[in-house]
Amino acid sequence: TIEFQWGEALVNYPVVQYVVEYAKDRAQHLWKEVLFSLVSNLTLMTEEKLTWLLDNGVDICTSLDGDEVSHNNSRTGYDGNSFEKVSYWLKRVSEEKQKRNMWKIWALLTATKETLPRYKEIIDEYLKLGLDGIFLRWLNPYGFAAADMKNLAYDSDEWIDFYKKSLDYVIEINKTGTFFREQITGVYLQKIFNEYDPAFMDIRSPSGIAVGGVAYNYDGKIYASDESRMLGRMWMDDFLMTEPQESGQQNYETMMKSDITKIAVQSSTLDGLPGYNDHVYKPYLGVDIIHNFKTTGSLYNPLVKDEKMKLQVAILDTIFEKLQDPEIEKIFMSWIAR
Repeated sequence: TIEFQWGEALVNYPVVQYVVEYAKDRAQHLWKEVLFSLVSNLTLMTEEKLTWLLDNGVDICTSLDGDEVSHNNSRTGYDGNSFEKVSYWLKRVSEEKQKRNMWKIWALLTATKETLPRYKEIIDEYLKLGLDGIFLRWLNPYGFAAADMKNLAYDSDEWIDFYKKSLDYVIEINKTGTFFREQITGVYLQKIFNEYDPAFMDIRSPSGIAVGGVAYNYDGKIYASDESRMLGRMWMDDFLMTEPQESGQQNYETMMKSDITKIAVQSSTLDGLPGYNDHVYKPYLGVDIIHNFKTTGSLYNPLVKDEKMKLQVAILDTIFEKLQDPEIEKIFMSWIAR
């Protein structure tokens, strides 16, 4: 999969077109399947661009931080109302994808301190816009958010309470006959019940960093993950795998042989990490070494001090508790059957 993202890929739309066309041609010659995804705030979307992207099989995802109040507070548009534009294009993309029998557009929520009490309004807005799920993401200390964590951030207990209340509300919606899923719960349900792992980059052993996905910066630098690239924007190039080489083959060999790749695998393989290696939830967990590095200065964070692990365990505790109810179990299984 080639994914175009951060900040806004449509600013350089001709390069998106070039990469898609070139990659499709190369994939055909190499007998490979290549998928494309565009993460966009949709503010630069046009009918012409939308048609070309869907004609060429480019999936589209956007960020939606809730209802109008919550979204505009987190993502202020140059004209003062970014929600108006994103909600319009979100509906248009959904309409066009439905005509083509394609998956519905995905929207990602990044929860801030002001978001947490408004979980019902946010979920209702997702339903109103025709979305069939919500991804309850926690806030990470990277990128623009890092500069304002004092006003945006919350502690892990606050997010866990937000998650539980949101999940309960989503379950009640499903009980009325409306299909609507919480996506991070769905990832764990796939890990619990399916024969294959959904390969969610942050929640696997070893982590997907450097081996499951890499991030190409606009200047050709290759980072071990998108979060690593964000650290690069913060003048922290600790996870830079390589500068641009003479050829793609040299890029690849340098990446695979780099110390970053070896360290990423070693430090995120749960079998070698005390506390994680014999955890009851070990098959479903993953260590976020970039988060550990940014918050503690070390890739190795003891289990009892790992805030991201605390969130994962709380989610899994909640899921297994809910699975005791046959009605909720049926709802959960419908989320991973699609």
